[in-house]
Amino acid sequence: MKKKNLKKWIWVILLIVILLILDQGAKIYANLSLQDNSMSIIDGILQLTYYKNTEAAIGLIKDNLFMILLLNILIIAFIIRFLVLQFERMSIGTKIGLGFILAGGFSNLIDRLLFGGVMNYIDVTAIIENFPIFNLADVYITIGLLIFIVAFAVYNVKQSIETKKQKEAKKGQE
Repeated sequence: MKKKNLKKWIWVILLIVILLILDQGAKIYANLSLQDNSMSIIDGILQLTYYKNTEAAIGLIKDNLFMILLLNILIIAFIIRFLVLQFERMSIGTKIGLGFILAGGFSNLIDRLLFGGVMNYIDVTAIIENFPIFNLADVYITIGLLIFIVAFAVYNVKQSIETKKQKEAKKGQE
């Protein structure tokens, strides 16, 4: 591996580790402090409420820890493989997006392995009725997907422009 690429890999791994530590730290706090009560952070908007979630895929898989773990591991493995195989060709946005997704995926996987479910603690039901309680890992996955989609769209636009320029250049040579 080239030294330049090693630095880029270290940067991506460091991003994942920092995000993972932040979420796991918040989950430890929630587990120790919020078991029997909620804590208001922004009155009428945001509170911290402990909730252990044993579901996955937005409730499509319920109380089947083996299936949830298998799905989680397969998705993480797929993303890592994609990252390894395409690293040289990826934009920084794509790498950041995948880093966020991996951090969230690893953090929720740790919870499932250690506790049989994901520890959630961010509660916005005061402003969005019936909205699920979630955690930073879920936020990371959402942000990562958005960054990945934008980076992919930008890449496709650039490729379209480049293809158009190449076609025009060929027409000019004829």
